[in-house]
Amino acid sequence: MDKTDRINFELAYNLIVDIHNRDVDADMVTALHVLSEQLNTYWLTHIMSG
Repeated sequence: MDKTDRINFELAYNLIVDIHNRDVDADMVTALHVLSEQLNTYWLTHIMSG
């Protein structure tokens, strides 16, 4: 995994964990949609967006 992929993975992981722990006041569906729009070239967001 190259540096950019690792950063993107950490960003997605931390966002999901923060929402799950209620550290961020956002719903999961909206957050994942925004994440997939912002990281549209990242392989994981392609999988999440279907």
